[in-house]
Amino acid sequence: MDYFSALNVFHSVAETGSFSRTAQALDLAVSSVTRQIDNLEQALEVKLFSRSTRQISLTNAGVLYLEKTLPILDELAQANAALASELNEPQGKLKISFFLALTPIIAPVLTAFAQRYPKIKLEVAASDEYVDFAADRVDLSVRIGQVDSPNVIAKRLFTHPRLLCASPAYLANCGTPQKPDDLLQHNCLAYRANGQVQYWHFSKPGHKPKSVRTDGTLIANSVALLKAYALANIGIIHLPEWLMVEELAEGRLIPILPDWQVKPTADNGDDALYLVYPPNSRNIAKIELLMKCLLEYGGADAV
Repeated sequence: MDYFSALNVFHSVAETGSFSRTAQALDLAVSSVTRQIDNLEQALEVKLFSRSTRQISLTNAGVLYLEKTLPILDELAQANAALASELNEPQGKLKISFFLALTPIIAPVLTAFAQRYPKIKLEVAASDEYVDFAADRVDLSVRIGQVDSPNVIAKRLFTHPRLLCASPAYLANCGTPQKPDDLLQHNCLAYRANGQVQYWHFSKPGHKPKSVRTDGTLIANSVALLKAYALANIGIIHLPEWLMVEELAEGRLIPILPDWQVKPTADNGDDALYLVYPPNSRNIAKIELLMKCLLEYGGADAV
């Protein structure tokens, strides 16, 4: 019996709670998954799973076996990755998740990554939902903002300046704010992913920090919708610069209050990009390669 293959199947079933989902994830037939679990249980002379028509769960012996074999799989995976790296041929699968708004940043990084490492197969899930690493079988996620969780490792990548922007037509019709307090007289379109009151924070050398409570006709957690409103001459938006690169280059959006530094929306917020992955990942070598590509993309303008 191929114990390494059987252990991979065993750990996958333990994570997914399903033979069929394991078969799909590992590109195997369900009968092959069942057979490998049966063979493993026969070799160990113990039941690893309790099976019913509705669910599959680990037995006490299965829980113990999972804990004891996890370091073995991790070390084997790291050894395989290290060997592949030494041979300059990184390979295997890597599943990535990121917020839809990050597509302008992630797309060129992934194309460069694919050209550099053609033997790595990427599976990409772009979604505004937070990923469940175990249930979704995701290797890493790129997120906006600091991640406070003991269950994951979060590596800070970079951030770009935030800008206040509006369309030329809006500024021609409503005037251009000259100081932060002028925003009180404008239609400020707010990004908000929770129910907190929206403040925009400003700092400038030689001036006291300013916090302005904004008000406007749109509150949304969609970057695309906020930009659509701004481009339709409806109001002012406040977003990281990299989310508006094309519109700024074409002059469809104009920066406002360029002498003031616009801080993240939350008082102690951080809108840097973070690469997040579970501890003891079996794909740490490939994750580090992708992180290198992301840092290269950050460039001189990133901080």
